[in-house]
Amino acid sequence: NYLPSHGVCSDLVSTQSNNNANDPWPAGKAIVAAKPASGVRQHLVKFWHLVTTAITARRSDYAAFQVRDMPFQALFVLLIARLRRIPFLYWCSYPFPEAQIERAKQTRSQTSLLAYWLLLWRGRIGRWLLYRVVMAQADHVFVQSEQMRADLRHQGIASIKMTSVPMGVDLAAVAKVQTLAPPNLDQENHRILVYLGNMERERQVEELFKTLALLRHSIPNVKLVLVGGCRDSKHEHWLRQQALSAGVSNLVHWTGWLPRTEAWRYVASAELGFSLFPRGPLLDSASPTKMAEYLALGVPVVCNDNPDQQRLVEKSQGGICVAYSAEKFAEAATTLLQEDANQRQQRIEKGKRFIAVERDYEVIAKRVAKIYLGICEGRRISQVRD
Repeated sequence: NYLPSHGVCSDLVSTQSNNNANDPWPAGKAIVAAKPASGVRQHLVKFWHLVTTAITARRSDYAAFQVRDMPFQALFVLLIARLRRIPFLYWCSYPFPEAQIERAKQTRSQTSLLAYWLLLWRGRIGRWLLYRVVMAQADHVFVQSEQMRADLRHQGIASIKMTSVPMGVDLAAVAKVQTLAPPNLDQENHRILVYLGNMERERQVEELFKTLALLRHSIPNVKLVLVGGCRDSKHEHWLRQQALSAGVSNLVHWTGWLPRTEAWRYVASAELGFSLFPRGPLLDSASPTKMAEYLALGVPVVCNDNPDQQRLVEKSQGGICVAYSAEKFAEAATTLLQEDANQRQQRIEKGKRFIAVERDYEVIAKRVAKIYLGICEGRRISQVRD
């Protein structure tokens, strides 16, 4: 949305399902292939589509090639970029090879021996390829957070060629949402708390049910709204059982996945937002989007000590950061919910100001555009994008 206004356009190469066929790509052209139903075929089609597009692309059309989170495809695109004598960039948003290795170990007893070894070695080979070849040879690497940048330094990637681009929020879109009426959640009788986003197993969202069970003793009229979901229907069923076991199922409202505008309406109606990222090598490098969204929408935050979250809370003073436990979450939530109106308004305003300066996507785009234009100096493309 914002990079083109700073002189950086991009063509997106990917696959998509039929129900997303009309999704716009405002920064340039969307070069897409249909996504097959089969998981194996999805990987093969995506690989072939990306590599063949890079091979057939005219050198005069592009100032650089960039690959995001795909080590194997990146190797081929890197070779093509070198043959074309244009910069090759890599964007790393998550340590996927390590996640594949961890998932293989966790699911070993639940899958076939062949599936276990395929996933394990895919992760091991991908990890070696990513750090020893792709990132080592890339002209520049964009990473998710300062923590990821530090982690990659230990892998031998030079600091000078890495830029951290944390998650932000589109403040123009936020302004539109704040003019909409809140959803009907019986707000006159309840104090609304919200959790937005992914509820997969590694997020340990069940800790919020324990939090709620503790919190209702000091604040009996609380209600937790869960906006989002998880891909695994069995895990979602398990989560609902955990709410029942904790005795708080009647205090939890499940919305499922919603369009962004509708999801933000629920967030804006809440008094407090939770952001949970359990500590560990996979999630420590994350830059949680929901943190910026909560603060931009004027919702104080209770979060745990993920490095990026902790930095956001300390600098913005828009919430409280604690260790990952139901007891700590309940204490922090009680503190925030018992603040007087003046304290709460000050916290909200500080959070909004910080996001406007540090995490508005228009601001982030300006910083990132400078990096792109510096890397691609001498290869400006005078092509008007539709």
